[in-house]
Order: sequence, then C-alpha cells, then structure tokens
Amino acid sequence: MQKKITPVLAGMVVVVLVSSGRAQPQLMTASSAAYPQLTPGVLAGFVAVQSNGLTVVAGTATAGIKSSGHPGAATDPRAIGFFGNGNTALGTSLQDPVDPNAVFAGGIGIPMGVCLCTGASSDTDVAGSRLPEDRGVGAEGPNNGAFGFNPGEIGVVVLGNPIIDQDFNQHVFFGATPTNSGDPTVLVFKITLQKPGFLRLRWVFGSDEYPHWTTMFNDSLAILVKKEDCGSGRFENLATFKEPGNPNPIPFTLAQLVECGAPIFKPNQLAPNPAVFVGPPASPHAIDNTPGQAPFDYDTTVPYFDHEFGGFTMLLTRETAKPLAIGTYTIKLVIQDVGDDNVDSALFVETDSLKLFHMKRGEQFRDHAKIC
Repeated sequence: MQKKITPVLAGMVVVVLVSSGRAQPQLMTASSAAYPQLTPGVLAGFVAVQSNGLTVVAGTATAGIKSSGHPGAATDPRAIGFFGNGNTALGTSLQDPVDPNAVFAGGIGIPMGVCLCTGASSDTDVAGSRLPEDRGVGAEGPNNGAFGFNPGEIGVVVLGNPIIDQDFNQHVFFGATPTNSGDPTVLVFKITLQKPGFLRLRWVFGSDEYPHWTTMFNDSLAILVKKEDCGSGRFENLATFKEPGNPNPIPFTLAQLVECGAPIFKPNQLAPNPAVFVGPPASPHAIDNTPGQAPFDYDTTVPYFDHEFGGFTMLLTRETAKPLAIGTYTIKLVIQDVGDDNVDSALFVETDSLKLFHMKRGEQFRDHAKIC
C-alpha cells in the first residue's frame, strides 16, 4: 500500500491513498507521525466548514492534553491523523485466503475525515512490530488485530494510564474517572461565530472493547464546546450516548444503546483468518453464537465490516442543546481509555461536518438535539 500527501490550495493537504495491487483493506489511514504535514491546524481545517458564519481561528489548533502532573502532555502523533475510503462498498471482497467468499458489509459510514485513537491509527506506525499480512494494529480493516489480550484485539499503549485529560474527566465522569484510565488523544482549536446558531458535528465511535470487555470496560469520548468569555468556563459535551431527555448511562453498555428506535451499535465479526480467530474454540474476541456457554463458537452470521473494531456506532449527529451567541469558542475532541489502557478505540469525525446552522429572525430558541 502506498500513501501520498498532496499539497493543495490554502495550505491544506489531501491524502491520496493508492493500493499497491495486493489484497488491501479499503479503509486507509495516514497518521501525523508518518505525515507531519497533518498538523493540528490542518486536521481542524478538515473538520470544520469555514463559511456561512464560522471560521477556524488561525494558529489556535493544538494536540495538547490538560493533565495535572503532566503539564507538557500532548497527543502521540501515531494516534491521530486522516482516513479515507471509509465508505467501503457493501459486498466488497475481503479477499481472505481462508474464506475467499467473505465480503465486507460496508465500512464505518463516513467517506473521509479525521481519526483520533487510543492506540495507533495506522497498521504501519508501530515501529518494529513486523506484523504479518493477516494481522493489524491500527484502525484499518479487516478486524484482525494484534497486541491485544485476546487474539484479534488491538491494544497499543501510546501515552499510558498516568495521563488523564482533566476536561474529559470532568465532563464525562464528573471528576471521578475510573482508576487506571488514560492514554488520551486530543485535538483542540478555536472557532469564531459571526452569526448565532446551532453547532453540529457528525461522527462514529468504534471500540475493540466490544464484545469481550464491555461489561467491565468501556472507553469513551468527549466533543466539548465552550464560549471563551463565559464566566463559568464549563464545556458542553455533545458526545452523549442517549435519547434526549433520558439519563446518560455511566458506565454505558454499548450493545444496549438505542437511538430513534434502533440500536446505535453494530457488531463487526473477526476476520476468518488466521485460524486462531475461528477455532474451535474461537477467540474470546470473536462474536459468539452461544453467549455464556463454553467453548466460544464463532458466529458466521455476523457481518464483516472494513475496520479493526469489534463494534462501532452508526453515524451519529449531535448539536448544541441551545443556539450559540456570536463570539469565540473552543472545540475540544477527546478519546480516552477507561479502566485500563489495554484495548483500543477510535473517534472518526466526518470531514466538513462541524457546521453552523443559523437562527433566523423571529425563530424561537428550541432544542434541535434529536436528529433522526
């Protein structure tokens, strides 16, 4: 696989992902470690639509982490970057040597954007890993991970559990993040709004804690918005896994979450290769068709999706609960391991999905949060 960064207008870059001809996953990632051109400012520019009343404030984007005791903490560049081809076509061949008839049931549902991971974003970024052809370690599919506790899981420690982002701690766990959490990845930038309105963002959350660990561990994320001159200094967190008006379960059980009458979480079966995934007995990371019974039995009816995570959400749209006034705002994206730093998760943010929707004269303030 070849990855190439091509400069374009306005200081932005476009990631051109070119297959080398051998069997390759469709979803591909390019990290800031491999491509230093993918600076926080460039990544922020991919996320936000800079028009119609919204502007990213130049020079404000960072990957810094607010962590007590670690004042210089910053995102590991292997854990953040750009992804493309996320809308892998339904029925695309998995090209698996064990099961050549296996096909992808699709990708993550976003064609391209910015990914933040609690481990490595790309299979090529872990120095010295020497992964075989049938194993992965980043967000790229298929689901065939290495370095996790169970065969098929991914678990790369980038910063470790001593580092916890304090804004995440405050706004997700109300100051009581479980012990041994950490390994955060952060993107922060400022925007100015020239007109009032609702701020909206589209994203997908994927986790390899599913299916084996979700009764004990659930990594989480925060999408934080704060007005700069606001006296309280508190963020609003847009990344809530709940129906508006219902309590937010903490810790949440991913497979039980429902939105607009449908489950928001999709299972992604382990690839049918290597044989240790399938068994018998199957890896505990495989999705079992006899849950609660031994041995693990690989369920051939569960679809394969083109990414590394055992489960992932549908494409979710979230917006501010109330319209925002004209002014300058801080946007902070955080994903972090919760409970330990052993298994990885990722936040995929759609390109150009941070948008401002205007309030028109005479329009009443109303909650637009439920978007089905």
